[in-house]
Amino acid sequence: MEAKLKHLEFIQNIITRMNSNSFSIKKWMITLVSAIIALGYNKDINSMILFFSLPIIILFWWLDSFFLYQERLFRSLYDNARIVSPDDINFSMDTRIFDYKNNTSFKSNSIKSTFFSNTIGILYGAFFVLMLITSIVANLETLKESFKLLLVITIISLITKSYFWYLINKK
Repeated sequence: MEAKLKHLEFIQNIITRMNSNSFSIKKWMITLVSAIIALGYNKDINSMILFFSLPIIILFWWLDSFFLYQERLFRSLYDNARIVSPDDINFSMDTRIFDYKNNTSFKSNSIKSTFFSNTIGILYGAFFVLMLITSIVANLETLKESFKLLLVITIISLITKSYFWYLINKK
């Protein structure tokens, strides 16, 4: 029984590390995008720099999806190790059997489903759309500053309302 508990502890430590990495990625993405926004609204620097935030968001979206995907695989391994009898514990950390490519019963254990999951897809998708709109609006020289702000606030509220409508009506 002690070997089983040690194995579960090993797996739990990996899950915790993946979760910590995912949180760090979110912090870095927000920091870098905020820095690009600050640079983009500087009068001395061209506001086209705001478009550089889009590939950064996609890169961090993919990285965060990868860590969440790995976390899901190790959660499946943990669930499997939890129900195995203590005599059958082999300390295996191989998660390939829980991957969707190898076992279709684990539909949520694929990078694609993780990339577009509610926990990640909505956060990064909203950031991407917001930065795309901000980049476009910041580069429209014909609009006055107040109209730009009003337009951005209106778009943000529409995205938020659409998201909440989706959550309420999701079945």
